[in-house]
Amino acid sequence: MKYSVTSYSFSQLLRNGEITQLGMIALAKEIGFDAIEFTNMDPEEGYTDLEYAVALRKESERIGLPIISHTIGANLVAENLEEEIKALKHKIDICELLGAHLLRHDVMYAYPEGKPQDFDYYVEDLAKVINEVTEYARSKGIRTCTENHGYISQDADRVKKLIKTVNNDNFGWLVDIGNFMCTGGDCLESVKIGSKYAFHVHAKDFNLLAPDTPNGFNTSVGTKLEGTIIGQGVVPVKECIDVIKKTGYDGYITVEFEGPQPCVNAIKEGLEFLKKC
Repeated sequence: MKYSVTSYSFSQLLRNGEITQLGMIALAKEIGFDAIEFTNMDPEEGYTDLEYAVALRKESERIGLPIISHTIGANLVAENLEEEIKALKHKIDICELLGAHLLRHDVMYAYPEGKPQDFDYYVEDLAKVINEVTEYARSKGIRTCTENHGYISQDADRVKKLIKTVNNDNFGWLVDIGNFMCTGGDCLESVKIGSKYAFHVHAKDFNLLAPDTPNGFNTSVGTKLEGTIIGQGVVPVKECIDVIKKTGYDGYITVEFEGPQPCVNAIKEGLEFLKKC
């Protein structure tokens, strides 16, 4: 198995100005990763996003650490849908400049006001947009996927239904083994559903907090979670990885850390845990 890390895992350092996305590449290599992925773009002063993508690729080639994917948001039920599609295609252009062959995008975060509050109502329309976007990506040698992420499209059965409705071999699933908890899902059973469609995998872990705890975040089912070091929380990480391996998945497992612990040590510990799974 190969291991990567998402730039999101270094958010503490990025927010504090201790590192740039360019600097993350060497740090990820030093820690021991085989690749890196970038969540959104945070260009340094003087760069456009396209220019920064080129700079990131050059640095990755210099360091010898490939950029494997680009992870972005998207709202495919937005009123300004044409602008959203245009923005997504621009992100695919960035993905191409990064040298990455996979783009992950969300599909929706909330039900539009005044419209049905039922995911099934939107699936066919979402599938049409996704097909347009993924065919544009295919023309550049890039695959697209969505993630169990964003509450509305986070449940395993919903993501499976969306992928089967899209019915395109260029579109699949970024299986995040921890995110299923955000809508009350059973991580292991959900991974059994998602692993068959996996284009990419994120490993993360959570602690389950008391409802009145000031830190953490609320889930859609009334529980409270806080990110933690992979292997130290309540997500059955090893069991989920075992399921993914048994499906024949031979891609990357990406460390995604979003807890309060100092991020570099947390990322290192998470990687060590995954290598023992």
